[in-house]
Amino acid sequence: MIKPLKEASKQYFENQQLSVNQLSDLEQLMQQATTNNQVSATQGSKRWLNRTLVSSAAMVMLAILVALLYPSAKGDLSLTIAKEVAKNHIKLKPLEITSDDFARVSGYFTELDFSPAPSDHFAQLGMDMLGGRYCSIQSVTAAQLRYQDDQGKLVTLYEVGYDPSKFGDIPILEKKKKPIVHFVKGLEIKLWVEKDLLMASVRP
Repeated sequence: MIKPLKEASKQYFENQQLSVNQLSDLEQLMQQATTNNQVSATQGSKRWLNRTLVSSAAMVMLAILVALLYPSAKGDLSLTIAKEVAKNHIKLKPLEITSDDFARVSGYFTELDFSPAPSDHFAQLGMDMLGGRYCSIQSVTAAQLRYQDDQGKLVTLYEVGYDPSKFGDIPILEKKKKPIVHFVKGLEIKLWVEKDLLMASVRP
């Protein structure tokens, strides 16, 4: 009786046996394959580690290069501050106190953690005081003092307590350093530190 192909194939393979030598050879081949896989995995891990180390080193070198080319992100804060005070100057919001007496105007700013002070540097310009209002520099509450020059043009002076961690490295006049000067939207902005206050003047 002829058996179906499926049943005959099953019975044939079930009846097959390997000799002792064949079993030994097969076991050796399996062990060799396992060892090769482990070596490949180890080499792959080493290659990955090497690539990671090279990438990390490249990133460190790039960071150093950026630091050399651009000494400090805080150094750019002077321009950021200049743009901010220029924008406030252009808006020219109404004064909250009007007076040509600095002491009276200064006394208005009771919500500040500092007292506005007359600037010896700014006084050399011979401006007439008009008054002041609250404003902010880098989200820190500040005083905006408004003046008028002999040509009738408005000039603003901003004062805020100086904190290097917030405002960056700004020249201190008491150390004989000159103000930083920026030109933004046709305005001349000077920034300096005087009497522990960051001051920024804005004029056409």
